[in-house]
Amino acid sequence: MKDKKILKLNKKLKSLVATEQQAKQLQEENAYLKDEVKETKMLLETYEPLQKATDEHNTLLEQENADLKKVNRDLEESLHYLRAVADDDRVVPLFDEQRRCFNSKAVACIMNLDNLNIANEKIPLAIKEVLKLIDKEPDRLPTRRRVDTLVGAKGVVARKQLAEVLPDKSDTTLYTDETRKFGRTYNVYIATDVEKNCYLMGLREMSNKSAKTCLDTFKEILTDISESANTEVGDLIVTHIKNTMSDRAQTEVAFNRLLEDYRSYVLEKICVNWHDLSEIEQQSLSKMNNFFCGLHLLVNFAEVCSATLTKFEKTHGQCEDPVGEEGEDD
Repeated sequence: MKDKKILKLNKKLKSLVATEQQAKQLQEENAYLKDEVKETKMLLETYEPLQKATDEHNTLLEQENADLKKVNRDLEESLHYLRAVADDDRVVPLFDEQRRCFNSKAVACIMNLDNLNIANEKIPLAIKEVLKLIDKEPDRLPTRRRVDTLVGAKGVVARKQLAEVLPDKSDTTLYTDETRKFGRTYNVYIATDVEKNCYLMGLREMSNKSAKTCLDTFKEILTDISESANTEVGDLIVTHIKNTMSDRAQTEVAFNRLLEDYRSYVLEKICVNWHDLSEIEQQSLSKMNNFFCGLHLLVNFAEVCSATLTKFEKTHGQCEDPVGEEGEDD
């Protein structure tokens, strides 16, 4: 019996010793794993900023790649266009078949040729002749009617520009001048701002050259500008006119007075607190500066002097020292 108990105890002892060894081994493995986890955490802490920087760099590269692809597509389209122009029987595309109208470059060309005082009926021929210089020909030329339409569109574009720009300009100057051509009377209206930018407001034919007709024509121009913007910008434009510039003709002097009265009327209409202002303040706001050009006076002097000198030369043509030649002592 005792031997059996001893054997059992020995077995238990061996089992305990083995268990203790396993526990010790597990502790060592646990310590090793803890060290591994600690090193892994340190590596992760170092890796995360690098990964973030890498991701940001990759995003930038992707964006640059997309931009370069877009540039490449544009270059390919340009190259395709240039090859088409060079290879397509020397034809320069002026007409957009999809939109059924002339492209923007052709429209700009027609308007610029009109600015160079080329007659409307000659513009298609001018385009054709200029393209011959580079051994090209247009795919289609505009008709006289189409040229007239595009040239007329310049006025619409100009009025829209005036409606957008002039209402924001203060202390503007209005230049006016009247002339007669082939028995017809025309008047031009030009505005300038403090930066000396010029804006052609209109060149209109008038039934006569009276001051009232000049003012009525100017009102028509302001109405056309307002209608192009669907707002009453014409009233703002006239209230911002502070100065006038014209010749010394009595018609212009009378026009300046009428314009000042009309401007006062518009100020009273659009200024909310106009009646709260004193009479002196109202007069100060309504007052305009009128300037006159002295060139006409100089031109008249020159014409009189030229006629007088011509008669003098004819009278004294046999003199040894005629007018216009230098003497030997000079």
